[in-house]
Amino acid sequence: MRCKQQADERAVVLEFLTARGITVLDDQILNRDPPEPDILVTGLETGNVAYEVVRLVVQDEEHRLTKIAELESHFHRAALQVLHPQFKNATISVTLRLHHSDRLLERALIDLCEWINSLTDNCAGQIDITSVPINRFIKELSVERSSSQLTTSIAPYCLAATDPTVPLIQAKLEKYYQSDYPIELLAYIPFVEAFPIECWYQELKSFLSGDVVEPSFQRIWVFHRQLERVQFEYSFES
Repeated sequence: MRCKQQADERAVVLEFLTARGITVLDDQILNRDPPEPDILVTGLETGNVAYEVVRLVVQDEEHRLTKIAELESHFHRAALQVLHPQFKNATISVTLRLHHSDRLLERALIDLCEWINSLTDNCAGQIDITSVPINRFIKELSVERSSSQLTTSIAPYCLAATDPTVPLIQAKLEKYYQSDYPIELLAYIPFVEAFPIECWYQELKSFLSGDVVEPSFQRIWVFHRQLERVQFEYSFES
């Protein structure tokens, strides 16, 4: 398993450098062990560079639909049991960040119902949950009062199962890496079509523009393998 992962990491780095017009040989791309980043590229005209590689996972479509259906059923049962009477004729829609485990999402949906009970009786429309802890799991919430009975629905964030970009990159930024050479983070999108740039670009840009912990990396790249294209670049150097 580790050998396959290392081979995949070397292949991604090779494709990434080729897409940038940088010619390297296979023996210039070396796997390394922690606390060094995954890959060290040697012999470049600009000097050696270390890359930590992270795959931006997109879940299988069949698994995604099954997961949404199961969570919708759980959400409706929780809403019937937990919501106060004034919300029992509402249409409640949520947009979930599906990269979390089923257990955490199920708990978050119960917590959401309990939090909705704290809202005013006449609240309606898009509800601001940015300052609520469940925002970690739930991106958007809307409540409408036009239904004659309780209706609940779940949508995945964006077109893919969710956008995992920021959580995965944030986890890498919070780790410590050590190298004698400049370190860069190479996040890559695998061979999938349903992961358009509008799913993740703006949120990633906003996240990096905020109060980010000082990272080991000088630069972040997002590389799309299928398109053979760099879609994002961010430098931490002032």
